[in-house]
Amino acid sequence: MELHAVVDIDAKLPDGTVLCCPGEVRHLTYLEGQDYPTRLGVVLVPLPDTDLEPIHRFIQARRTDRSQSFRRS
Repeated sequence: MELHAVVDIDAKLPDGTVLCCPGEVRHLTYLEGQDYPTRLGVVLVPLPDTDLEPIHRFIQARRTDRSQSFRRS
């Protein structure tokens, strides 16, 4: 895996929706001695006909959950 590699994202979101679109690798994290990344950051590069509403709902729900968690702390 290399920086700026184009990868296919096929992800099942928590609401059951499947998101499929290309992405570009922007950062990689390796553990010492590992041949493969343990973590990578990807920027979605959706095609014009990709429905992004499911990922927008997921991001908003995640922000709400985190915000509520911080308030309780």
